[in-house]
Amino acid sequence: MATTGIWKIESRLDHVLDYTTNIEKTINNSYGMERYKDLHNAVEYAEAHYKTEKQCYVSSLNCSVETALEEMIITKIVITDGINEFVWIPVGEVSDGTNTYQINLSRYTFSTDGTPTDVGNAAIDLHYQEETLSTGLNLGNTIAKDIESFIESAKTNKGYYIGRYEASDSVATQNRTSSSSKTNPMIIKKDGFVYNFVTQLQATELSRNMYTNSNFESDLINSYAWDTAIIFIQTFGQSNYSRQRLSSSLSKTGIVEDEQLHINDMAGNTLEWTTETHSNSGYPNVPRGGNFNVSSSYTADRNYHSVSLSNTTIGFRTLLYITM
Repeated sequence: MATTGIWKIESRLDHVLDYTTNIEKTINNSYGMERYKDLHNAVEYAEAHYKTEKQCYVSSLNCSVETALEEMIITKIVITDGINEFVWIPVGEVSDGTNTYQINLSRYTFSTDGTPTDVGNAAIDLHYQEETLSTGLNLGNTIAKDIESFIESAKTNKGYYIGRYEASDSVATQNRTSSSSKTNPMIIKKDGFVYNFVTQLQATELSRNMYTNSNFESDLINSYAWDTAIIFIQTFGQSNYSRQRLSSSLSKTGIVEDEQLHINDMAGNTLEWTTETHSNSGYPNVPRGGNFNVSSSYTADRNYHSVSLSNTTIGFRTLLYITM
């Protein structure tokens, strides 16, 4: 499958299931009638019990296809283009089969016990803001491609995707250094060498150049996507994940024991560049997350740095959202 082959999932999950479980439309005849192609080989329901190297399938985590709508299947989707992996972050009402929860797309702060406060588009600590195309401060950092379109898409389509792992360097054979190329292709997979020693501008360019497809947009992760992913994790995973810091040394992607709902490394390994802006004109770039080199860092942490900063402690993560 070509790397432009990530298929969009419409807001009606029942339509997706109708299609992906239709034998005539999705059967992989090379490997038998019992094996299915899921969303044209794009969507993978994580931890299928009968996964092999070649087979294609429809399955899910701790629930059956027959009861998927009732068992929150939308919160367990991992998609892949055959190389890169992304996790679906649901927005709106989400059910676990017993209770229904509300995942509001927004920006948040988190208390020491993990309790979130929804701050919307207000400046956090008087300085941190997700700028729009019309309100950008023009401080030299890169803002979101179109934050208003992202918000509309995530709300309309009931979610968005983020990289399952931090970005890694697709050609690196060892940890990157200050002399590593800033233009090596990125990849999102387990056991890769973290794509650090990259500026926020370079990380944005790499994220936006991942795909060329009219169905969806790729971009550097923004503060709405980062914070809402934490809300999702704290709702269905670790309740105080926002305050975790889970590594003390640099590791390859997905190696640290920091996986929540198939999302890795937000609480550890490197900080991650985002499109959020700090109002300090000399230090407008904002990375988020746990930092292996700073014991006081944690998942929801915000920092601010210069436009030119590029070092071992900061990498990045890419998001996808459906084009409106």
